[in-house]
Amino acid sequence: MRAHYQADLVQVTEVLVTMADGVRIAMRRASTALLCADGDLPRRVLTDDADIDALYQQLFAVLLGSTWPHGVGPAIDAAQLGRWYERYADHAVNAGRQVLYLVTGLAAPG
Repeated sequence: MRAHYQADLVQVTEVLVTMADGVRIAMRRASTALLCADGDLPRRVLTDDADIDALYQQLFAVLLGSTWPHGVGPAIDAAQLGRWYERYADHAVNAGRQVLYLVTGLAAPG
């Protein structure tokens, strides 16, 4: 049974690290798009945001699952960290929308 508990922690760690990597890539794309006046990179930021949102939901599935034995405190900490990553990704999307408008003159969908 202990191995199962360990698996929950490993899964939460993997989700959070994947979210962090995705957010880093999104913000790099948005920044590069601004510096290079590139209209394609912001579009990728916009479409990749769904992946971060899905990871956030996956994180909650683990934290709210019946097998989470680590208590409320660690669950809240992990949920907050996930929320901050998700929000940072939203900022990358907003930046991408602004860059897309600056480069193309067209409003981003959504």
